[in-house]
Amino acid sequence: MDFNNKRVLISGGSSGIGRALVVNLLNQGASVFTCARDVSTLVELQDQYPQLHVVQADICLAEHRQRIFNEILRSGETLDALFNNAGVQYAVEIGTAGDELTQQIEQELQINLCAQLQMCDKFLPLLKKSERALIVNVSSCLALTPKRSAPVYCASKAAISSFSRALAYQLEGSNVAVAVIYPPLVDTSMTAGREAKTISAESCAEDIVAQLGRGRRQVFVGKARALRLIHRVFPGLAARILKNS
Repeated sequence: MDFNNKRVLISGGSSGIGRALVVNLLNQGASVFTCARDVSTLVELQDQYPQLHVVQADICLAEHRQRIFNEILRSGETLDALFNNAGVQYAVEIGTAGDELTQQIEQELQINLCAQLQMCDKFLPLLKKSERALIVNVSSCLALTPKRSAPVYCASKAAISSFSRALAYQLEGSNVAVAVIYPPLVDTSMTAGREAKTISAESCAEDIVAQLGRGRRQVFVGKARALRLIHRVFPGLAARILKNS
């Protein structure tokens, strides 16, 4: 997809890959709507990019999804692309007692999975009014093979990949395509303090947009491409690489 003059919604646009996607697509000439629970870091961008629309919203809440929907309707009746980017990752040890762990599991699944599905359901009617539209769901290499420390996160990302394929089946023959993103380890607040080598969020966003522009529907970024190949040929090796990552 050529994003010039397109209307794009990006969740989780205040930091990390989401913010990098916001800036990249604004520079591509898109009108970008983005949402986050904390939008303070996006104020400076609004001064630079008049085509940026910022909505303070928690996508886990139905009334906040409606708030985003209403903001988009104020300037038009269509949407050309939805990027489901918002996500969290917790290190959890399953089987430890306590309400805190239960709350973490529920929150992680709500943000990483349920809210993403609900965003697709909410905005699909607008996407169907576009001449050509795209749903982009951000998954993870951990959807291919999980790691020990984040079982809930890994499960949510595997579910997003499966959901995306099923949704693509439902939308066959329509104007809406579905793409899934598999980033490598990216330098964000989620990965802060880890010793593994990361790429910048800007480089990741640039690669994502470039591959989407070429019509890719499974987008493996950077080292994720190598992991995909290893997983296909030597799945046991891929599992060992990521098990304690």
